[in-house]
Amino acid sequence: MRNTGAIAGAIFLFTLALGTMAQAPHREPLVGSELPATVSGLALGDATVGRARGVEALTSNPAGLGAMRFSELSGTGLYRSGQSTLHFRGAEFPQRQGLLRLGGIGIAHQTEWGRGLGVGFSIRQRYDLNDRLLMEGIELSGDFQEMQIREEESHSGEVYVTTLGIGAELFPGVRAGAAVELLDGTVTQSKRFEATPPDHPLPTVVFDDDLTRAIAGSRLRLGLELGVTPFWNLGAALALPADWEIREEWVFRTRLRDENGEDNPPVDAGVLDYTFHVPAELGAGTALQLGELRLYGAIRYTDWTQAEYRPVPARDISPRLFERSYSAVLDGGLGIEWTPNRAMILRVGWEQRGNPFRWIDDTVLQTSWSLGYSQRVGRALWLDIAYRYTSTPELLVEADLIERHRAHRLAFGARVVF
Repeated sequence: MRNTGAIAGAIFLFTLALGTMAQAPHREPLVGSELPATVSGLALGDATVGRARGVEALTSNPAGLGAMRFSELSGTGLYRSGQSTLHFRGAEFPQRQGLLRLGGIGIAHQTEWGRGLGVGFSIRQRYDLNDRLLMEGIELSGDFQEMQIREEESHSGEVYVTTLGIGAELFPGVRAGAAVELLDGTVTQSKRFEATPPDHPLPTVVFDDDLTRAIAGSRLRLGLELGVTPFWNLGAALALPADWEIREEWVFRTRLRDENGEDNPPVDAGVLDYTFHVPAELGAGTALQLGELRLYGAIRYTDWTQAEYRPVPARDISPRLFERSYSAVLDGGLGIEWTPNRAMILRVGWEQRGNPFRWIDDTVLQTSWSLGYSQRVGRALWLDIAYRYTSTPELLVEADLIERHRAHRLAFGARVVF
């Protein structure tokens, strides 16, 4: 039998582990992780609301489907290389990960049913949720002695969205459109926490958790575009509130290891169905052509305090979580497109995203810079490539724990215009 000190130590270790895992409020992984839809959109800082054409119009502003002069078939791929660095009490823990993913495929067709009427279809990766964080070799001071801990958390999965859209020119220079997005995918989250007393007969406590989330839902996006002059466009898009239906399947294991071996691990497993209510997103933008240059600018507003779980997925999550711990965000982007001749297009873009998590300093903004190049091959084929660098300054997530993130994205694709 364990002595009283060992039992008390085990209780302390459990408390330490629980406290470490629950210091920060819950962070919903579907918040703020959307990916740009096309290679050109990524290169232009996702600022094409004022003027979007072809497949880009499906997810930026569907009104642009009514302004197409040609039909378009496109396919894209995406490579992401990310680095996250954790700073804890003077120690630094860099994490790196590289992933190759399908960006998307799509078609936008100028119909023969009438002048200024276009339809489109696309399927693409919607969320970038793949990451891995690891901390180890950190000593924590407790009532009994310092503890050696190892904490590892990872997300993996693919969430795709299928989009069907239509756009029409209602009057000369006035276009409207609508697109329906159908979301579907699965995300797996794994977390392992281990606390070990280096030189004491206290047991080692291990939390080993696996959580799988199946996500499905639909959303309607409305768009309006106004051609003020042949060279100046204004646009607006509204993504209506939506409900993502989520099914969680989890397995939580808790183990104690001591010099006599490992106890039988208690296992908690189950299934939970709930809804994640996503608030509306309002975007507005402009595009201005100056000779061989076209300038883009756009803003997007989302009030994340209106998000909601129905019901809450865990007892330790407040029904007013988003109202208390999240805030409204205003994102913005700028882009420049240069067409020196009919066979080549150069692009540069900048984007800044606000931070919706209220417990993190709201002055910390995620900034991205991007470059893009398109080359026409023959009469109908275009090859596209774009690079984006994203950085997030240091975030004070909880006491003594600071995160810093950087990501490189390389998008490439081909378009056939007909």
